[in-house]
Amino acid sequence: MSLNKAPIIGSAFAKDPNINDAPADVLITGAGGRAGSAIAERLAAAGHTVNAQTRAKDGDLSISAFVAPGTKTVIHCAAELPGPKSSAAGIARNNVTATRNLIEAALTAGAERFLFFSAISVYGQVNENMVTEATPITNPDAYGASKLLGEQMLAEVAEQLPSISLRLPAIVGAGDQPNWLSRTVDKLRAGKPVHFINPDNPFNNAVHIDDLADFIINLLGQPLRGAHVINLAGVDTISVGEMVAVLKVELGSSSEVTSEVRPEQPGFTINCSLAREKFGWKPMSMAALLARLAA
Repeated sequence: MSLNKAPIIGSAFAKDPNINDAPADVLITGAGGRAGSAIAERLAAAGHTVNAQTRAKDGDLSISAFVAPGTKTVIHCAAELPGPKSSAAGIARNNVTATRNLIEAALTAGAERFLFFSAISVYGQVNENMVTEATPITNPDAYGASKLLGEQMLAEVAEQLPSISLRLPAIVGAGDQPNWLSRTVDKLRAGKPVHFINPDNPFNNAVHIDDLADFIINLLGQPLRGAHVINLAGVDTISVGEMVAVLKVELGSSSEVTSEVRPEQPGFTINCSLAREKFGWKPMSMAALLARLAA
């Protein structure tokens, strides 16, 4: 950690707006999660003063949100993820209502920019080999729809609050994450059986938390106008079968690995050219990402 690390000064959210009202360079929600906490630490190490908000300490954003006047950037990582215990009502409350409250608080505070953790899930049922920002949105689930509504709310206030919505694939490298690649690494480490589909499919649907943090730090130094939506992903691909094989060798795993072909689930890759060309997205190669995961 850098010796000139700026302080993480706690919350900027409270039911009483007179509490925890210290301004900061950056306010980040979801700092109690692995990805949010990792990004907060990296921002602080880069010299930014960070207000790190967690639900456990600072309350429910779907009830109220407060952004201290003078806060420059709001990074909204907090969200309810889809899972066995999630519901459409809970996702709407924690992802849509909470985002609306936070946007309104950011506008009131005069924030300069809003970075929103959206998701590739906004596209819903993908019928193309490669996803771009122009790919039609077809029947997204409750989680994908909630992220799409967040993007649309930001577009409606673009003149007052410039924003970038990051359509994220799997985030890896921040500990346990609810995605296929992270679960596969965990199984291989534990020597548990690994079964997967379509081994010949190309794969770039992951970003490493270190690349994501570096990208966010870079964005904070760029001028921003309007509302933008960009895909993030790897810039090269690796087949699913080769990826699992590499991880098995690198991890020295004893797992039994099997696969099958399912033509009805063809998969897709993600085009992140817009993020690269307009905003400087420079992720590590997929080979480097796998090596980092296996280290």
